[in-house]
Amino acid sequence: MNPEKEPLSISISTLVKDGKRLIEFYKPEDHFHVVIKNNSDSSIKLWTEKSSWGFYNLSFEIITPNGEKFIARKKEREWDKNFPDYCSVEPFAYFLLNVNFNDGTWQYPPMHLATSGNVITLSAIFEVPPTKESKELNIWNGKISSRENEYVIWY
Repeated sequence: MNPEKEPLSISISTLVKDGKRLIEFYKPEDHFHVVIKNNSDSSIKLWTEKSSWGFYNLSFEIITPNGEKFIARKKEREWDKNFPDYCSVEPFAYFLLNVNFNDGTWQYPPMHLATSGNVITLSAIFEVPPTKESKELNIWNGKISSRENEYVIWY
């Protein structure tokens, strides 16, 4: 399957140093980006992370140095104010997600699974299940995954 032929594709964007992809967790604000690209010639609506409809859509498959697999996903949380918030991604444009594994919202963040300096295999998964609201608002539904790549984690 060619990701560019699908309406959306996803990738992880991190620092690259000496040919190695790095994910750093030295400071509480350290983060990296997940990039979702609209490969179509039409706008596509996506949920934002401001509500329960979009908060849980992104997850990661992590393979540790000893071969164990984990899914890092956001922890359940309470919602004081919750409404179906979305944005439109224009044709051939990008939707950028900031990922901070230090913010306490993630189950199984990489720094709890491997020692600093180790290499992990990581892929991003963006999955939007159909809901009544997504049908009413014409929000994209489906599942896309990034390529598996190796990353050196530092914390």
